[in-house]
Formats: sequence, structure tokens, C-alpha cells
Amino acid sequence: MEPHPIRVVVSGDLRRSRLTVFFRLLLAVPHFVWIVLWGILVFLAAIVSWFVVLVSGRLPEAFYRFQSAYVRYWTHLLAFLYLAANPFPGFVGRAGSYPVDVEIDEPMRQSRLQTFFRLLLALPALALASLLAGDAMPAPGGGVWGEDGELSTLELALIALPVPSGGLVATVVAILAWFVALVLGRSPQGFRDLSAYGLRYGAQTAGYLLFLTDRYPSSDTAQPRAAQAPPRKPVRLLVTDDLRRSRLTVFFRLLLFLPHYVWLSLWGFAAFFAVIASWFATLAAGRSPDALHRFLAAYVRYQAHVYSYLLLVANPFPGFVGAAGSYPVDVDIDPPARQNR
Repeated sequence: MEPHPIRVVVSGDLRRSRLTVFFRLLLAVPHFVWIVLWGILVFLAAIVSWFVVLVSGRLPEAFYRFQSAYVRYWTHLLAFLYLAANPFPGFVGRAGSYPVDVEIDEPMRQSRLQTFFRLLLALPALALASLLAGDAMPAPGGGVWGEDGELSTLELALIALPVPSGGLVATVVAILAWFVALVLGRSPQGFRDLSAYGLRYGAQTAGYLLFLTDRYPSSDTAQPRAAQAPPRKPVRLLVTDDLRRSRLTVFFRLLLFLPHYVWLSLWGFAAFFAVIASWFATLAAGRSPDALHRFLAAYVRYQAHVYSYLLLVANPFPGFVGAAGSYPVDVDIDPPARQNR
């Protein structure tokens, strides 16, 4: 597949200044004011862009520069807020000026039909982007209906006020990263990469809504690529799924899941006591006994198989024993090793 016209590039290291981390929200206050003002203009520009692209099939160069700078600036600001980057961002959204940056291809011809229905087509992407990283597009702010059921001019202005909002996933990650960065002076790589993924999807969604491209946002979790190779972990997820799904089994997926739900509940009850036994054994011997390790590893694999089936991450009906290598979404677990008591 061709690279997406809107890409997030991650550079820089994971070091964070404890002082700026502690006061991160306070430092961002000037940016909150500026992004609201800029967002009002972007909202108006998006309306004009819709008509222009609908007629000419292409976004004018001036609108492209203005709206692409806004998408970059929004990404820089949220990367700063979510601790995905450390430097204080600039106010103009200049390309290449921040460790979490957005590359946007030059404007190309766009489908008029897709342009006409752009807002409707963008709703699924908006829902996912809002969950991951928040809304880059102006969102309705406050507003109260008058007693006569009509809105005053001031109330109309309040409703139209763009108020960028944070995504649930990125916000939770940022809160956790805030505590870690205060203690260690660095952000965990997994937190930074997850935030970058959400920001990339949000930037592509904003670009789609602002007519920078008619290419739909990509949910590929391999983009953007991590700046550093992640360290090998003793528990790893292996995915060999081909994305094909049986419509019949998808339709009855919840019903087909019921036998696994019963068996998973029974196995989970046994695993609860196995964990307690393994805790005492590991505390005494410094490593988990082989039998308990195999039993709990099979349970972890079986749980991954079952929920992958339920959540449509894989298609085949899973087995009931959690056998290694038996499912397109599998868990690879190292043998038992010595552990810190």
C-alpha cells in the first residue's frame, strides 16, 4: 500500500525535564488560547474549502498551507501535553520543528463525490480519533438555551467556539507517564509510541476533514515506526491473521462464544488458586514451578485466543486448551526464569 499522504515522524529521545513535566498544563495555557483562536479561523476555512474542492476538485495552495500548519501545530501541542515529546512547541506549526512532527504531501485532485459526503464518511474515524488522541477539528463548546427556546448572539458564539478535547487513551497514558517521568526523568517508550499512534490517526482524521487529502485515515498500528527497537519481552503477542472473516460466524459470534465463556470462567477459577500457589512457590524458590508455569501460560494463551475470536481480531473458532501456535493471534511465553523475591 502506498504511504499515507499524512504521516507522523517521531524523533528525539525519551528524556523528560522533571520541572517542565510537573508544570506541563500550566505551561500550555498560552497554547490553549492560541489554538482556540486559530481553530475558529480553521472552522471557517473548512467550510470555504468544502465548496472550493467540490467545484474544482482540488484544495487551493493558500488553504493547504494554512490548514496543514494547523494540523501540525495541534499535533505538536498534544505531543507536548501527552509527554510524547519534551520541548516547548512553537506557535506556527512549522514543519520539522518538533520531535513529533507531521509530514503532509502536496494537495492532489480529490473525488467530488467523496467531498460532498466528507463529514458523514468521517464519523467512524472521528469516533476512533476522539478516543485515541482527541479532536483536532473545532468542536462545539458550551451554550445554554434561553427561556424562550431561542439563542442569543452570545450563546451562538459560545456554541461555535472551538474547544480541542483530549482522547481517553492518550489522557490515561499521559497521566501514567507524568508520574513515571517525575520519578525517572524519562518517558517509557511504549507510552510515547502509543501516544504517537493516536496523534498520527488524529492528524490523518483532521487532514481528511480539512480536505488536505481524500485518503481515509489508516489504523495501521505499525505507523509511525518506533524510533528505537523495543526490548525483547518474556511475553510476546504473535499475529499471523489474514484479516478475512466469515460473515456467517461473525453474525453468530456472541452465540458461538458461549461455550468458551463457560470454560474460560471455570479455568479462571482454577487459575486464581494456581496464582496463589505459584506466588508462595516463587517466593520460596525464586522461580515459578514448571507445572504451574505451563498451566498459567496455557490459560493466558487461551484467554488471548478466546477474546481475539470474540472481538473479531481473528476468524477461526479457537480450541479449548490454549496450545501454543494454534491460533492466528497467539502468545509466546518464555520458560520460567529466576525472579526477584
